[in-house]
Amino acid sequence: MCPFSFIGIFCEDVRDEVAGTHTIVGVLPNNVNIGGLPGMIPKLGIYIRIQLGQEANPKSLKASIKVPGGSIFEIANFADSFIAKAKEESKANGTTFAGLIAKGIFSPLPITIAGTIEAIVEVDGTEYICGVLNLIPPETTAASISSPQPA
Repeated sequence: MCPFSFIGIFCEDVRDEVAGTHTIVGVLPNNVNIGGLPGMIPKLGIYIRIQLGQEANPKSLKASIKVPGGSIFEIANFADSFIAKAKEESKANGTTFAGLIAKGIFSPLPITIAGTIEAIVEVDGTEYICGVLNLIPPETTAASISSPQPA
């Protein structure tokens, strides 16, 4: 069994509810058309669920997003004590995996080139992609394509 698993969901918003739950609003499809470049996404949310098995003992655990062009935005850097507490609670509840959540809202998120936004969980220096959002550039219009001239 793998000692951990992750899933990242890109959305329009993540809301904290009174009961300790979260509401994920406007889950985005895999491909999103973007306007002119450079540009920006007015508001982008990311919700990452991390499950750690009792045998997992990461020395470092971080969550971030990488945008086309190389910029990295950190969402969470989990302290050892936080991970240990989650594992203790999981064990006390008789569950095999401890759950951690990383969430972030970026408003606005600058985009300089088309490409893929990656949601990353880094465990002890190794990066794992847990979600992607493909940014599709504006379609090339017929007027912007130069026609070959007859010889």
